[in-house]
Amino acid sequence: MPSGVMAQNIALLIHSKQKQQQQQQDLKSQQDVTFACHHTSHLLLHEHDAFTHLLQMKKPLIISTANEYDKTNGIHVPPARLEDVMHTFESLEQQGEDNDDATKVISTLILELPHREIGGKCTPWDDVLQIKQFLKDQNIAFHCDGARLVEAAAGYGLSLPEVAQPFDSIYISFYKGLDSIAGAMLLGNKDFCDEARIWLRRFGGNLYTLLPYAVSSWDGYRKHTLVDDDDDMTSTTKIVSFQEKQRKLTRIVQQLSSDAVVKKCIAFDPPTPETNMLHVYLKASKEHCEKARDETMIQTNIRVFHRIREVFSKGHPACDIGNFQCYLELTMGDGNVGLEDDVFLEGWKTFASCLSKLE
Repeated sequence: MPSGVMAQNIALLIHSKQKQQQQQQDLKSQQDVTFACHHTSHLLLHEHDAFTHLLQMKKPLIISTANEYDKTNGIHVPPARLEDVMHTFESLEQQGEDNDDATKVISTLILELPHREIGGKCTPWDDVLQIKQFLKDQNIAFHCDGARLVEAAAGYGLSLPEVAQPFDSIYISFYKGLDSIAGAMLLGNKDFCDEARIWLRRFGGNLYTLLPYAVSSWDGYRKHTLVDDDDDMTSTTKIVSFQEKQRKLTRIVQQLSSDAVVKKCIAFDPPTPETNMLHVYLKASKEHCEKARDETMIQTNIRVFHRIREVFSKGHPACDIGNFQCYLELTMGDGNVGLEDDVFLEGWKTFASCLSKLE
């Protein structure tokens, strides 16, 4: 697939068609078919409602954990869990006929692994397996938004086949952690893939050639997930590089979190990285953060971040409880994993010191 947006919309379309066929076979009246996802899903936040405009799907059923947070700092929003999924579906069944959600039939539940918008958190693996069984009993497809699935596998300490096993379909991105030019992979059983190829054509995704992307994608996948063994390149999979990145990030976060000056103005979410990425929250204005970053560069020649975002809006717990004003995503990737731990520590400690003088 040329892109993840195309891949996931095709997956949704196939699963929804299957649900509609089941309705016809069961002689049930046709109801609106849609999907369920976490409130931080990429499909909700960054795709301009493609599921409505391209697939004619109504607003999805939202599995929300937005109101659950660590009341000591206001930033720790958990990933989707079994209890959230079950509560959402139970609420749907209890709603009256006048409620918009009550007329919806759910064909697919999308689970993102890891949840990028909340700092790379992963749904507990036992929950993933139990969600699978719950959906199977409900005759609902289980789709994985696995844009960073290799990173999630490293966080779980599982192989890629093990992580893939519970899902009916999976999307994987090649250009993110695997460092290819662009491109995505959509996985499922043979019937699913046969139909996906037809929809790829209908969506205009069958470019004259995908060779540059395919070569780059295969190279990234091979380097990051296959054992470097000339005798048998496909014998077993490894996620060692991402495990090393996660361990390095964990070491750095632990040391920074114990520093008194850092703790006054910086918090990490999650406090212990679950993958090779997390969010950094800052108790200062965007202007002051950028000034402190620039002063840190002058003093140390270290740039601690490139881009920073203001925290959501007033009314969000991160603002009201933690007094955090800005945040950024910190990822341990191929470009920075080679730096010594001391470089990160010096940069962030200097940044915190500069920031404290501005506040």
